Amino acid sequence: MSRVYFDITDIIQFAARNTRLTGIQRVVFNIVNILSRKHGGELVRCVYYDRARDAMFEVDLSRRTVDAEFDAEALLVDLGIARQPGFFPTAVRVKSYLRNHARSKLHRILLKWRIHAWSLFARSQLRELDLLPVRRPAITRAAIAPSRLERLPVDSPLVHLGSSWFFPEVWRFSAEHCARGGDVVQYIHDLIPVTHPEFMPDKEPPVFINWLNQAMDYAARFRCNSQWTARSLEGYASSRGRRLSIGVTTLAHEFISFGRDADVELPMRLASLRGQRIVLCVGTFEARKNGVTLMRAWRQLVPGSAGPSPILVFAGRYGKIGGAAFRDELNARGTVSGHIRVIDMPSDQELAWLYRNCIFTVYPSMVEGWGLPVGESVWFGKYCIASSASSIPEVCGDLIDYVDPLDTGGLRTALAKALGDEEFLRSREREIAAAELRTWTHVADDLYACVKR
Repeated sequence: MSRVYFDITDIIQFAARNTRLTGIQRVVFNIVNILSRKHGGELVRCVYYDRARDAMFEVDLSRRTVDAEFDAEALLVDLGIARQPGFFPTAVRVKSYLRNHARSKLHRILLKWRIHAWSLFARSQLRELDLLPVRRPAITRAAIAPSRLERLPVDSPLVHLGSSWFFPEVWRFSAEHCARGGDVVQYIHDLIPVTHPEFMPDKEPPVFINWLNQAMDYAARFRCNSQWTARSLEGYASSRGRRLSIGVTTLAHEFISFGRDADVELPMRLASLRGQRIVLCVGTFEARKNGVTLMRAWRQLVPGSAGPSPILVFAGRYGKIGGAAFRDELNARGTVSGHIRVIDMPSDQELAWLYRNCIFTVYPSMVEGWGLPVGESVWFGKYCIASSASSIPEVCGDLIDYVDPLDTGGLRTALAKALGDEEFLRSREREIAAAELRTWTHVADDLYACVKR
């Protein structure tokens, strides 16, 4: 049987700048990890482009030690891309922390000095902020040593699950495989740079469009995460006079490593939330996720709510487009003091605890290719008030309710109903508990079967 190769270049590059995986990279890692362990290195391998060595490499992730939670630093050490961490926090952890906390260049410098001081005199503070270096067993690094790769066997499919558009070297590798008669499969998560470029940095839409035009030449087949994404791709291809082979492999509801009924230990950073009434919003703090509208609706609602005032918790990281506006709204005069919290760069355990212990969740995004937090909410048995835009209703269908993301009044009404009508909430939770939900193993198996066909 031919071996299938999965490109993980974007995971490697993302890991060089972030300690946690989110969004597309989280999806890719879940799928690749499952398939690597299920089928082993003889049938599933990963490839990636190493910019420092200007070469493609092959690696067998099935031999990697299973971590309780993904750690970007550990992955780079295992692959020999980063050195084993020493006494001080690594550049990856420091950059990730500063990206979410530094408000100016001066503040960035002060925080750097503070981190060095903590390293010497308050290492417990480093642990609480996820800055403490993590050392890896040498046996793991030796077991999965990557090898340089010039080309793939012609009978081996090459699958791109992630964001390939930033890596022209990977495009060329794929085009060369196609030119020799190899099969290239491209997974598409969204066409937001095409359909909603206003939510992207100015330089990204042209790069994305250039890549997509070339991918339509070298990829024989396309898979999409939703019908909405598939229709967007079909429309774009048609506008270019192209007809593509497009199918849909939807994503999971499962929050990996946590069962639907699993108890979650309270993480140290969330100790102050014990016993509080929490409403949760998970996602990047940026314009597209629409957190500012949610804050405004909450500000109008909470002072008049009955009983102990609930806390709106935002869990995620600051984005490029609209992150500053989110921070400004958070700090604006009139914000309900003490009734809005931000948990930046949450760990999986922190997210799982928040999902498990919230009253319900809210997801008012303007546009998505899928909408992972909507599915994760129902995985933990929690009702969600979600946006009616783009693909989001495909995730949970009739299990939850939807609002127009531009309608602040409608969002406020939905929040008030969920906060004030306990029987309504319990009824929705019973429906969710009885529903069959999709796991990452389902996703991985469906995708693998498609590739092998």
